[in-house]
Amino acid sequence: MANKITLRPTSPLVSSLLLFGIFLSILIIYNISSVKKENPSRSPFRAIRNGLQDILNADPEDGKKEGATESKIQQQDHCILNRKFMPKGSMPLILLLSFPGSGNTWVRYLLERSSGIYTGSVFNDVGTGNDDNAIFRASEVCSKTTLVVKAHSLNVKKCHIDGAIILVRNPYSAILAEFNRQSSDKTSNAPISAFQSKAWKKFAIEASSNWSRKIGTQLEKIPNRMILYYENLVQDTNLEVHRMLEFLKVTPDENRIRCLFENVTGSFKRKHRKRDFNPYSSEMNDTIDSEILKLRKIMKEYGYILPPYESYMTLK
Repeated sequence: MANKITLRPTSPLVSSLLLFGIFLSILIIYNISSVKKENPSRSPFRAIRNGLQDILNADPEDGKKEGATESKIQQQDHCILNRKFMPKGSMPLILLLSFPGSGNTWVRYLLERSSGIYTGSVFNDVGTGNDDNAIFRASEVCSKTTLVVKAHSLNVKKCHIDGAIILVRNPYSAILAEFNRQSSDKTSNAPISAFQSKAWKKFAIEASSNWSRKIGTQLEKIPNRMILYYENLVQDTNLEVHRMLEFLKVTPDENRIRCLFENVTGSFKRKHRKRDFNPYSSEMNDTIDSEILKLRKIMKEYGYILPPYESYMTLK
């Protein structure tokens, strides 16, 4: 009778040694072929020895460190690049309303980087394009594919408006920022001589009236709204970004928000220039303060408290 052959299971130690032997053989063949190809005069066995020494001396934490660095880069990339349009018609049309010079462009930047969803605009803003490298992407206003749509009034084609974030800033600051923009560019300052002109006085008085009237109209016409004070946004950006995302029914992605705070202002904050003069005359102060008082009464009727904007000394 033939002897019965019994196969015994291989022990874990033997299995490990076999696997290591296969790995070592592959490493030797790879190093020999690489050395012969790159430098025929170099000893292949020296390369093998060096390779094994690298393996033995490797820091087990290196992989973790490298992974952490890659993760950080990915988070930064997501915050900067990984934005998308939502399917057409899937988003409510929420306007991002403000008087010009109130920081609307900066708010768009904060929302896009924190949510990963593009914002739109009724204007062809500087930096708007049709590729992923553009600061902002061009989109159809009524497409309902974006998180919000920037506007300065309710005159938005014939779209059905579902709500609005109303951005309110100290009119002294907003009027000055808008005049700087019109007299220079979005992040520069007008020359001092510009504030000594009649054009500046006319601009400031007309702008203050538009500031109170437009915000009052927006409160009246849009019941689904959030009031965002620019000064609060500057003071506690993280809190106000979370408030906006909650209003927009977007679940915060804390990784994106942490990434956002690596460069929270983007390139949209005007460099502050220390002024040794007050661009507003007493007559202009009286006019602007009266418009502030007018809007304060209107906002109180809707349950909102307007900050104490009357003093120019509060200008930020």
